[in-house]
Amino acid sequence: MAFIDYKKAFDSVESWAVIQSLQNARIDHRYTQLIEKIYHNARLKVNLPPETNPVRIERGVRQGDTISPKLFTLVLEDIFKLLKWENRGLNIAGNRLNNLRFADDIVLFSDNPHDLETMIQELSDASGRFGLEMNLDKTKIMTNCPNNTMDIRINQTVIERVEKYVYLGQEVVMGKKNQTNEIDRRIRLAWAAYSKIEFALKMNITAEQKARIHDQCILPVLTYGAETWVFTKEILSKLRVAQRAIERKMVGVTLRDRKRNEWLREQSKVTDVIKRVANLKWQWAGHVARKHGSWCKTLLEWRPYGETRPRGRPQMRWTDDIRKTSGSKWIEIAQDRDEWHKLKEAYTFEVENG
Repeated sequence: MAFIDYKKAFDSVESWAVIQSLQNARIDHRYTQLIEKIYHNARLKVNLPPETNPVRIERGVRQGDTISPKLFTLVLEDIFKLLKWENRGLNIAGNRLNNLRFADDIVLFSDNPHDLETMIQELSDASGRFGLEMNLDKTKIMTNCPNNTMDIRINQTVIERVEKYVYLGQEVVMGKKNQTNEIDRRIRLAWAAYSKIEFALKMNITAEQKARIHDQCILPVLTYGAETWVFTKEILSKLRVAQRAIERKMVGVTLRDRKRNEWLREQSKVTDVIKRVANLKWQWAGHVARKHGSWCKTLLEWRPYGETRPRGRPQMRWTDDIRKTSGSKWIEIAQDRDEWHKLKEAYTFEVENG
């Protein structure tokens, strides 16, 4: 697996590539012409006395422009159309998964290092035609085969191999420690968010106002990505303990005061973190079940052919707690939004008391 990073991705695309991509996407020619006129032969002046002479803008779409991610995505789509990767990547139920893309955050997949090296090199060459340069210092390799020591070189540069990588805000780690590492990282980030707004929580405001600050600024940081978590007892316990510690800070008590959790919640009035993560996961599970043709659903139903479970107790799976509430036919039940919504309260109760 390779995590790809570009140098100045949003503002280094050639202007002709942007126009060509707009035409290939069959965007209305009036919008294409408007964008072309905006960026073709553009000039600027610095309006400070004395006013400067016109300076030609030689860059493409600037990163601060709100339209730049959309134009970059169109160009990137054309780049990937040049790549013949039908037989590369991971074989998932007869289909090949070779890349995932979110704007300029790209992940490439392969089942052997030779193919992965070829894929990265081909992507680098194709991107260069459109003015994009791959940042090889930030491009990383990750593998679940520790015995594989082959170096992957791109343009004579060895790509660094890493044990963990933060992708789309979540830390990816191969193996059993993937979730526990991410939960610990979420807790650290939640405390960092608390320290930034601690001055506001110490002001002379009502408990309801403090709770609103917590729910809007700290809780989203603590629960980011909770839709993908497997709710083991260890993870739920870590989340509870972290939130109670933050609540004690907000209320102004310590463990030595020996206040019960019920009293603490009555004083803080914050949203319970377990209810929050349960609601997020339940909503996401329903979305995945109703989304046909997506990799999320395909991977959820996929069973590797010829693979056997390792010895020992099976690990808890992402769907185990969902099946406990809605049964083995939960995907069929999720097609009915009203019925799925009715089961959310029962699922939250199961997670809280599981």
